[in-house]
Amino acid sequence: MIVLFEQSPSNHLPINDALSFKEEWVEPGSNEHDVDLDPFCLYVTLPSTLPTAAGTLLFSSSERSSDTGILSPDEETTALETTFDGRLDPHFFEKGYELEAKTGFKVWPGSRLILQALLSPIGGSEFGRLKYWQERLLNSSKPLNILELGAGIGVVGGSLAAAGADVLMTDLSVLTKYGMSPNLMRNENPSRKTNKPIKSQ
Repeated sequence: MIVLFEQSPSNHLPINDALSFKEEWVEPGSNEHDVDLDPFCLYVTLPSTLPTAAGTLLFSSSERSSDTGILSPDEETTALETTFDGRLDPHFFEKGYELEAKTGFKVWPGSRLILQALLSPIGGSEFGRLKYWQERLLNSSKPLNILELGAGIGVVGGSLAAAGADVLMTDLSVLTKYGMSPNLMRNENPSRKTNKPIKSQ
């Protein structure tokens, strides 16, 4: 006998349309203000209701993320033919490169889901525990401390830092050097509520 369990729609979190993503292709070396910009640029626009006025963040990567399912059908993406056509991964010969590093240069749907969960306002008592963490993140005068393991290019940690949290991100050295650190420096934002910029150390 097969029993199917279907979750009640009343248990679904509301989707915050103000949190949006888009990906575009940038010809390497074409941006005179950011010569180290990797070809795939993911823009994350945070909700304007955040107390930090974080705006839009830019995360650059050597790997295309739109084919992982991170974008909704109506969000902009790069053309399918925009690929490396078999060219070698630019970080392949870096010290510390492993298979995990290849996946770390992509942004996965779980990143979007956790940002939706933590940045989408909810009402009612059925999400009490989640609501508690949202309030700690967004409405507390003392920033929430977050440790992110396997942060990749820094989308989740960087976005939560822009929302007001104090975030410590970790990953393989090759990802930290070529993904996370450049993206954190790209998104330094001294306008945070706590007046502490997103920064790489």
